[in-house]
Amino acid sequence: TASSLTIKDEAGNPVASPADPANTRFYIYLNDKDKAGTTSPINVLVINNKKGDTLKVSMVEDAANPGNFKCHFCGVGRSECP
Repeated sequence: TASSLTIKDEAGNPVASPADPANTRFYIYLNDKDKAGTTSPINVLVINNKKGDTLKVSMVEDAANPGNFKCHFCGVGRSECP
């Protein structure tokens, strides 16, 4: 099954490009029904083709919405999952 990854700001709006990573706080959402019921965090790679870099992010499933994962990202190189 296909999964989808979206990035939104704290208000739930799409993050404008280019975003200033030092001053933009955003959430990364993953919908993957194949991973529903996962008890431990899953790692995903967020690839920025324009910059040629990759960020590994640990995501936690929303217990109220199986198959939906979320991670709060704060600036460059720091991620915090709820």
